[in-house]
Amino acid sequence: MYSRSYDVITREQDFTDLGRAIHQFKYWKLPPQDRDRIQNFCVVQLQKALLEAFGVELPFNYVVAVPPNRKDAHSLPPLLASDLAGRSKGKLESVNKLLYKKKELPSMKNLSTEEKAKALSDAYGFKTNLPEPQRGILIIDDIYDSGTTLRFVARAIRDSYPNLPRFVLTLTALKSNY
Repeated sequence: MYSRSYDVITREQDFTDLGRAIHQFKYWKLPPQDRDRIQNFCVVQLQKALLEAFGVELPFNYVVAVPPNRKDAHSLPPLLASDLAGRSKGKLESVNKLLYKKKELPSMKNLSTEEKAKALSDAYGFKTNLPEPQRGILIIDDIYDSGTTLRFVARAIRDSYPNLPRFVLTLTALKSNY
């Protein structure tokens, strides 16, 4: 999903409604009712995107969010994973508690891809107690920069479930990667 719009004629970039909502949730000090409104808006956008991409038969039955790097961070992905599962009428199960960080991580914001990879090496684990059936898992993250975090999260899941298909959904891409 893209959170920026790009006009090929004027070459102007701007946040889309989704991008603006994610930015506000993550960086603004908002009252709870505004956070709830943004969360609801994002879940509806996710539902539309998944329906458009897969139809009603999703190729996965689990959803997990990349955990935030900071404990005090306002992290939208875990909320979205739980909310999406709750609204799926039993088609999805949130397994956020199965993905965990093995160590504290530095802020990834200003690190190079190589520095991120070094910091994220062996940073995530995935518990091996998924109930049957295991059709696949959707990994949700808020920001796509280099893909390094998603690569290491997907690897942790693969290490626990080598045959489980992994799908990735990011809500926004950094301007440099757009």
